[in-house]
Amino acid sequence: MNYVETGIGAVGVGLFLATAAGVVLPAPKPIVVHSLRYVDGIVYQDRTVTTPEDRFFAFWAAAVIDAETGAPLRHCAGDGAWPYKPGRITAEIEISEWVGSAECTADSIPPGSYRLVATWSWGNDSTSFEGPAFTIGD
Repeated sequence: MNYVETGIGAVGVGLFLATAAGVVLPAPKPIVVHSLRYVDGIVYQDRTVTTPEDRFFAFWAAAVIDAETGAPLRHCAGDGAWPYKPGRITAEIEISEWVGSAECTADSIPPGSYRLVATWSWGNDSTSFEGPAFTIGD
């Protein structure tokens, strides 16, 4: 085998792997949530939005759920839509705004162990995230 055949073989293998990787790997999600946490009535949502546009429109659903049973607190669950700006940020959002319910406040959540859960959807795709457990009260 000479250098030309080796070079052609290497290029062929490289093209095959590049094509296979494009077929095997799914497209990256336009919204990636890195963390979701609750502290004293504020939700800290660390997220990256990737879009070629100046905004990415997505529907959202958010809830505070019981960490042990998975049942949502009825007054702390809601949904809506938002035009997300591209880039990575840690958004600081009051719990009532985050779940879309003025009834959900730091004082309205009874003592217990909870988690934040959220889903974002667009077109025929979506992504979800569940934050770590946090405790209210004793």
